[in-house]
Amino acid sequence: MEDFESGDATPFPQLVETLCTPGRDENSAKTAAVASALVEVIREKLGADSFEKVSPAALFASALNALSSTVTSDTIDIASSPQLSLLEIMRQVIPYVSSSNPNLYLHQFSNTSRALRGVVASIPTTHQTQDQSKISSGWNALLRQCIRTSSTALNGILVLDNAKSMEKEVLKLFHSTILQHFDDSRAKVRRQANACALE
Repeated sequence: MEDFESGDATPFPQLVETLCTPGRDENSAKTAAVASALVEVIREKLGADSFEKVSPAALFASALNALSSTVTSDTIDIASSPQLSLLEIMRQVIPYVSSSNPNLYLHQFSNTSRALRGVVASIPTTHQTQDQSKISSGWNALLRQCIRTSSTALNGILVLDNAKSMEKEVLKLFHSTILQHFDDSRAKVRRQANACALE
């Protein structure tokens, strides 16, 4: 995680521009499309004409609302779902929100936790299905991204002074999204959970 206290972090408008710029791979292009859509809505609401006016709080709230609306009990089509992109956007934005607007982050942490736990709960596991081909690499990538985003969310809340009131929610998020995957049968998922626990 970048050092936000000493000012070594990437300026937020530059991060927004980077998020909205597609890379060479499919996931990067999809993330850029989702980020661009979120930023465009924010800019329209603010009447802004540049990335300078997009605040961390606004992008965080938009991404969280969008992610929360994708969490359903129905099985989603992983290829067309924006969840992976929204998780990446949240992972990038959370450190800015927790340092620039800690009260907002503290008040939205329960919703963040609920959305992240909902994403993990919606992913089919090896125990829920007999056909291993239904558990595609797309689901594994989504789970690993959710673990990374959860780790960032936990790091963001644990540095706040008045986070004691969120102790139960912190434990629920840690257990549901990271700890329960320590013994996962998928090696990449297991390694990601262990790496995030050590951050």
